[in-house]
Amino acid sequence: MSSEQEYRIVHRKEIDADKWDALVADSSQGMIYHMSFYLDAICENWSAVMNVSGDIALPFAWKRRYGYFNIYQPFFSRYQAFLHRPDVAPDLIPILKTLPEAHDMHLCLPQTLPAYPEGTLAEKWVYQLKKLPEQHSELPGTYSENTRRMIRKATDAGLRMCDVQPDELIRFFRKEKGADIAEFRDDDYSRLLQLLLAGKKNNKLKVVGVTNQQELVAVACFWFFKDRITYLKGTTSEKGRSTGAMFYLFDQVILQSSSEYKIFDFGGSRIPSIATFYHRFGAIDQDYFSFTIGRPPAHVRMLRKLLRK
Repeated sequence: MSSEQEYRIVHRKEIDADKWDALVADSSQGMIYHMSFYLDAICENWSAVMNVSGDIALPFAWKRRYGYFNIYQPFFSRYQAFLHRPDVAPDLIPILKTLPEAHDMHLCLPQTLPAYPEGTLAEKWVYQLKKLPEQHSELPGTYSENTRRMIRKATDAGLRMCDVQPDELIRFFRKEKGADIAEFRDDDYSRLLQLLLAGKKNNKLKVVGVTNQQELVAVACFWFFKDRITYLKGTTSEKGRSTGAMFYLFDQVILQSSSEYKIFDFGGSRIPSIATFYHRFGAIDQDYFSFTIGRPPAHVRMLRKLLRK
C-alpha cells in the first residue's frame, strides 16, 4: 500500500490526457465520466489527487467564487472514483486528506468510507442498472408486462428510430423538459452541448430520437464505454408519451447493442416515477454515496441562488 506522503494534488494542465484515459480504462471504477474529455467539458476546473507513480488518482471538480473555494459534484456525472491499476491497492483516507481545504465540499463516490470528518452529511443514493442477457431472445422476458405492452403499442403506431444532432437534442429537451428543471441554467445547457460534441468527436456517444410520422417525439443520448452503455439525458413529447416512444427507444438501443455490451446503466434517479420506468426494464437499484462537508455562509448561498435564476 502507498503511504500518505506519496499523494499530491495535480492540476489539469499537468495531466497527460492519454495517460489519464489509460488509467480510467484500466481501473475497475473508471467510468465514461472520468475520461479527460468528459471532465474538461463538465467542470469549470478539475484536478486530481495522485500518487507519485500516477497509478492511483481521485479526480475532483472545483470553483473559486466570491472569495470562496468549493469542491463540487458537477452536473452530468454520477460520482468521482478512486482510479487505480488492478494490481494497486489505494489508501482511501490519505487520498481524501490530500484534497485541498475547501469552505464546502460535495463529493459522490461509488462506495462508503471507513471514516470521514465529524459533521459530514453522508447519504446513500441509488441508480439503476441492468445486466444484459447473452441472447437477444432472452430480453423480452426480463421486461415487465407493461413494458412489453408499451413496446408493442409503439411498434403498432409505426414509430421509427432516427439519428439526432446534439444541438437538436438540447432544443427538444429545453422545449419539453426545461420548465421542469429549474436548476438548469444557460451555462448548464452550454456545457451539455460541449459534452455531447466531445462525445461524438471521441466516438463514445450516440444521440438518437424517435419519430411518429416524421415528427420527432422523443430524444436520448447514450455513452458506450468498456462493457457498459450509459444513458445520460432524454425526454419525450406528450404525443411520444401517449405512444410509448421512450419504451420503444430504450428497447431499440438495448436490442442493437446487447451482443457487444454486458451492462445497461440507466443513469439512475431518486425520483420514484423515473426509477419505476427503469425497473420495468428489469433494472435493479445500485448504491452510491454522497458526502457533504461544510456549508457556505448566507451571502454566498444567496448569490448562488440568484445566479441560478
